[in-house]
Amino acid sequence: MEKDDDLIKLEEYEFQVDAQIIKTMLEGNGIPAMVTGELDPYGSVFAKPRVLVFRRDEAAARELLKQVQLSDADLDAMAEADGGEE
Repeated sequence: MEKDDDLIKLEEYEFQVDAQIIKTMLEGNGIPAMVTGELDPYGSVFAKPRVLVFRRDEAAARELLKQVQLSDADLDAMAEADGGEE
């Protein structure tokens, strides 16, 4: 039986830092989150980092992710709009 206080995987990331950024963003918006994934002492990943949230927060967390995640095409378009040159 599914419960509101069950932890669910929101997203899986390639790098620990990406998962931590998303966790911080979620928590800054009132959504409790945690990151799982194991690192060895040299920083190699044994398991990809995952961001977990409570089931009751899933919809709000996914909506927030939609608002902040940009594709490469979006980033390219933003760079062009800003002049595209440094």
